[in-house]
Amino acid sequence: MALSPQHRTTIYRKLAPILGDAETEALMKELPLTDHDKPATSGFVNTEIAKLTSAMYDINIRTLYAVVWSIIGGMALVGFITK
Repeated sequence: MALSPQHRTTIYRKLAPILGDAETEALMKELPLTDHDKPATSGFVNTEIAKLTSAMYDINIRTLYAVVWSIIGGMALVGFITK
C-alpha cells in the first residue's frame, strides 16, 4: 500500500537527520508513490507471460484453420469453375 504524502513527509523528516538528505532521498524513491507503483513479482510476471503465450497460441491456431479452410475453399471453387 502506498504511503500518504503526510506519512512520507514524516518519514523523511525523521530519517534525514540520521541518514543525511541524499541517503534519505534515495530511500524515499524506493517507496511507491501510488498503489500502481508496486514492483511486479516474478510469480505475477510468469503468470502474465503464460496467459499471453496461451492467447497467442489460440490466435495462431485459429489463423491456421482460417488459412487452411480458405485454401480448401479456393481449390473447390477452382474445381467447380473449371468443370
